[in-house]
Amino acid sequence: MKYIRFDNVFTYSTKGVIMQAIMVWLVAMSTPWAASTGEHPEIKSRAFHFTYEAQMTDIPEMSESVLMWVPLPVTTTLQTIKGMNIVSSHPYNIVTDETYGNRFVRIELTDTQIQALEVPPHITLNFDVVRKAMVPMYTPFAMPNIDRSKLDQYLADSILVVSTGPIEAEAARIVANETDTLKQAQLLYDNIVDTVTYDKSGDGWGRGDSLYVCDVRTGNCTDFHSLFIGQARSLNIPARFIMGFPIPIGPKEGDISGYHCWAEFFHNERGWLPVDASEAQKHPEMREALFCGLDENRIQFTQGRDIVLPMAKGGPLNYAIYPYAEVDGKIHTSFKTRFHFKDAE
Repeated sequence: MKYIRFDNVFTYSTKGVIMQAIMVWLVAMSTPWAASTGEHPEIKSRAFHFTYEAQMTDIPEMSESVLMWVPLPVTTTLQTIKGMNIVSSHPYNIVTDETYGNRFVRIELTDTQIQALEVPPHITLNFDVVRKAMVPMYTPFAMPNIDRSKLDQYLADSILVVSTGPIEAEAARIVANETDTLKQAQLLYDNIVDTVTYDKSGDGWGRGDSLYVCDVRTGNCTDFHSLFIGQARSLNIPARFIMGFPIPIGPKEGDISGYHCWAEFFHNERGWLPVDASEAQKHPEMREALFCGLDENRIQFTQGRDIVLPMAKGGPLNYAIYPYAEVDGKIHTSFKTRFHFKDAE
């Protein structure tokens, strides 16, 4: 059986695309793995238990109100969340941001509850995850069921991710006369991997400031993908920011020191396609696999930038992965956190 890379499907005329799509679909459905599970045996998956712990600390005496939010992971085509158990020091509710649909656990304390505190406000999430890799070579063609009326929000600038000025100029130079969306995205991705260095030294990194990384050419995953998103949008390619955690390769259990993020861009025939330029820069052997593909060693929590939390007064969040709190309407940043994974037996 010969498997066809899906990126080759898009090098033909409109008529050719339709015919090629039909051929790929027929080939895919003729195989037992596609007919039964839709997956190829070489697509890896990883099952693990995840714990997210967050506790507020140093709450000022005589405070009158406390609000705390913790993001919830999401089930997607690449990951399944099961057995969610939420343990909270106080009664909670689940709220959703209106722009992106991210969900959060929220607790609210009044002055009477604050003065009677026996334990600090805290929220713990325990749940099981099955995460699948996305392997471009073995992904059958499929017309996605996507609400295209919402794509405009993924073309609009955010506070720190802009698509004009030097961002637009660099993108135009990189793609030159290329008009194919997939090839444009790969040119942007390749240029970022080649010219931006994963480096968390100095000031300014980690904020996801597209202008900063366009100029300095260093940063972490937030910076890499802010540049990609800004440049994709400048070419009228919808793109979005995905936030989660990395799951270490090798250990079967352990704490996770911090977040990881990647990006997705929208293709009219394939739907949302991922890129992880920062990991590709750190691991050149994964460069091809991380364009329109992802490994299984991660978990997704939220998407988007400038996230507006219901009832929050501190303004939009740059991105959402860590706990957020307000005391008397002011941002509170003192927390104890722990993020832990354990591979399934």
